[in-house]
Amino acid sequence: KPDWLTCLATLVYLKTDGTISYQACPTEGCAKKVMEEGGPGQYRCERCNQVFPRCDYRYVMTGQLEDVSGQQWVSLYNEQGEQILGKTAEEMHHLRSEVNNLYISQDPEAFNQVFKEALYRQYVCKLKVKAEQYQGESKVKTQVVQISPVNWAEDSQRLLNLLEK
Repeated sequence: KPDWLTCLATLVYLKTDGTISYQACPTEGCAKKVMEEGGPGQYRCERCNQVFPRCDYRYVMTGQLEDVSGQQWVSLYNEQGEQILGKTAEEMHHLRSEVNNLYISQDPEAFNQVFKEALYRQYVCKLKVKAEQYQGESKVKTQVVQISPVNWAEDSQRLLNLLEK
């Protein structure tokens, strides 16, 4: 059974050296990973049992949050990725693809700049923390379920209300 907590934390790291998104089924409400089938532009969803001419891209990222108690590695998914980066996973996929293609003259820092702008900002985070067993080892998994920038006026009022009690 997971524990749920809300904290005020700073996003100090987002892993960008690997995969930040995956190809997903374009059917509303599915989001299952699709596999290329046949040739380019043919994507098969096992859940829907259909082949699509296109796919959606969805975030699946690893990051690190920090607060006064320490640092914690967390998983962030599509909605949280869009919230902190301000771009869809598809936009980032195309930006990264364009940066890696040598024949396109593009600012090679454009992809990394999006991530740099998201770091060292404070967010209100709702976390799901769960201990899981994997190959006989117990590991604690922390998932960001909800993330939003701090509204300092509201947070100050909340703290004042706590002091009055």
